Amino acid sequence: MKRFHLLPAGTLVVAGVLALGISLTPAAEVPRYTQVTPPRDSLIACLPIEDGTLFADGAEDLSLDGAEPRPAPFAAQVSEVTTLRGVAPSGGILGEALYSPCQAPATSGFLALPAAGDAELRLTNTDSSDASVDLTLLGPDGEVVGLGARGIALAPGESRPVALSVIAEGVDGPLGVEWHTTRGRVTATGVTTGDISHVAPSAPAADVQVLPGVREGATPTLVLVNPQVDRATVHVDFHSPTGTITPEGGQDISIPPRSVVSVDLSAGTGGEAGAFTVESDLDVVATLYAGGEAQGVGVAATPDVELAGAVPGSSTLQLTNVGSATASVSIALGESTHDLLIEPGATATQAVAEGDLVDVDVTSNQPLVGAAVLPGAIVELSPGSLAEAEPMNAELVPTLR
Repeated sequence: MKRFHLLPAGTLVVAGVLALGISLTPAAEVPRYTQVTPPRDSLIACLPIEDGTLFADGAEDLSLDGAEPRPAPFAAQVSEVTTLRGVAPSGGILGEALYSPCQAPATSGFLALPAAGDAELRLTNTDSSDASVDLTLLGPDGEVVGLGARGIALAPGESRPVALSVIAEGVDGPLGVEWHTTRGRVTATGVTTGDISHVAPSAPAADVQVLPGVREGATPTLVLVNPQVDRATVHVDFHSPTGTITPEGGQDISIPPRSVVSVDLSAGTGGEAGAFTVESDLDVVATLYAGGEAQGVGVAATPDVELAGAVPGSSTLQLTNVGSATASVSIALGESTHDLLIEPGATATQAVAEGDLVDVDVTSNQPLVGAAVLPGAIVELSPGSLAEAEPMNAELVPTLR
């Protein structure tokens, strides 16, 4: 049987007064406008074209596929799509002959591919929601219309090939790809059908771009895409070991609207190591192909006074001074250090010691771009200067759920 206890009348009066006071006290006002600091960490996705070694680096510890963060740099054997999360993550997968750089998932991008006849696209969705992608193909004679370029669906975690050679059937020459998602985010990588001879990451469109990684003895070609509705004019400079020149074929390159061209610059570079600067009157896309059966592929790098990366042993480190004065450079290669002077517009090289992975840190008084090169790999160094995350203004909207 339940028992009930009667409270004294005075107790009830006090309780009632307290309740009334609480109900009449206005709620503390929540500020509608405030400032929030965005997260510093980000995610990149790494697509192995063949089983290989993942070289990973970052400003702080990195999480591999969502596991407990570990100190960077590090190497890991991988055979499937892998993600890295942390502050300023970078890296790529080196297979037997080819290098596949990691990329940040995005909603749009471009690819500049050397041949439409054997072109294939690899789309990867590393997010937990569906993604859908539309493609626009650009050939030497303008926009290419083909079936299968719209509404390419990817489930969460899915990676799938797209036969660009079939969509662009009949196109002779290079191929530009302009892609964007109508839902979600993806990474997009260009390869060849059959025996893969190169791995091309997505590239930006810009009016000034610096592409490092022309190794000694290379026969470089630039594939240039003009996604604009007006004709673009492009000028290319080459930063050799002795300074900057305009190579044969690098002057007054005219690209019709919504089209792509391929420019062989091997005669003008003479087999020397170096980097290219591409300048244009409109934003264009530039991708470097180093030549050979297994081609290293490079896209625009970000100049900085600090560079860093995890690179393969026995490669060659190349640094290009894009500043206006002589660069005094200090290089930490694993346990060894090296000091170099690099004249403005020139490229210097430094052998990398043997080993599976070598940690590289570069400091300079002038902005540099850099890459470690092998016959089938251009491993670009990442900017080492990290800006502090600036607080952002935010508005609290009570009606949002």
